[in-house]
Parts: sequence; C-alpha cells; structure tokens
Amino acid sequence: MSKKNNLVIILALVFVIAGTAISVYYFSFKNKTCGLVEDYIAQRDRQDVINLFKENWYWLIASHDFSTEFMLDKRAPDKNPRYLGSMYFKVLRIDNQLAGFTASYIKKKDVGRILFLVINEKFRGKGYADLMMKCAIDHLVSLGSKRIILLTREQNIKAQKVYLRLGFTQYKYDPQGFVHYELFP
Repeated sequence: MSKKNNLVIILALVFVIAGTAISVYYFSFKNKTCGLVEDYIAQRDRQDVINLFKENWYWLIASHDFSTEFMLDKRAPDKNPRYLGSMYFKVLRIDNQLAGFTASYIKKKDVGRILFLVINEKFRGKGYADLMMKCAIDHLVSLGSKRIILLTREQNIKAQKVYLRLGFTQYKYDPQGFVHYELFP
C-alpha cells in the first residue's frame, strides 16, 4: 500500500473513532440527564398525579371545567377530539415518591406546548424543575417542535425564573393574569 492510502485509512479510522466517542458521550450524558425522568405509568402514577394536582390546583389550572382524570385517561389537554391521545406525560420518582410531573403535546405541526410542570413541595429547590423541563423540551424537539410555548400565572415567580433560566422569553401577557412564554430550541 502507498503512503497516501495508509493516510486515508488512518484518517477514516480517526473520524470513525471520534464520531463514535462523541455519540457515546452525547447519548450517555443525555441518558444521565433524563434517565431519572420516566414515562407515566397509569397503574403506578395516576393517583399520585391526581393528588399532586389537588395540592397545587390554583397554580396549575386556568379553566373551571378541567379534569385531571380526563387528561390522564384520554391523554388529552381538553375535550377537543383533535388532541385525544396526543399528550406525553413524564414523571420523576425519588425513593418511590412522585417528585414531579410534566405534560406536553404537539399543538401545531412544529409547535410544542408544555401544559404542566409540577414539583411536589417537599422536592422543590433541588433542580428537579430544570431537569424535567429539559427532558420535556428534548422530547418535543425530537417530535419536530421548532417552537415551544407555555403559560403560567403572573404571580408564579418561581416558575418564571425556571423558564427564563432555560431560555424562554415572554411573548404575551393576558389580562386574566397569565404570562405566555416561548422557546426556539
């Protein structure tokens, strides 16, 4: 073999090895980051999520006709048939206790919406909100979202700090006391 062929083979091997190393690092880091966050399992999580909603109702619910049970059972943000089965739920369990919950869905072709982020009061202040939001964002991006939206109550300053820290910007304020945020990941 000529020196030129050897150089080409060596360079190709370097690129393959470097690409493999980068992929392994990226995916192992991503799994470590979201590895604690799991898919919702109704048999295990349903009652805990319902209880978490009851404890945090004011901060989570804007509509008087909202039903946590309907959302969980139909995997839908509301009764619009278009969204039936469209929601993705993620949970974070620490020592077999529900520490947090997110609900998200694709609202339009390339617009994802994070409908809920709730952290159990005894698990707050530990970075779990950031972790769960990052996982929800990653999931929506993997489904094709180019814009992610959410809203929160104007008085929910702690949640707003999380959203701003993760790169969301306020794009709308509505007179009912809600602030709308968006992210272009």
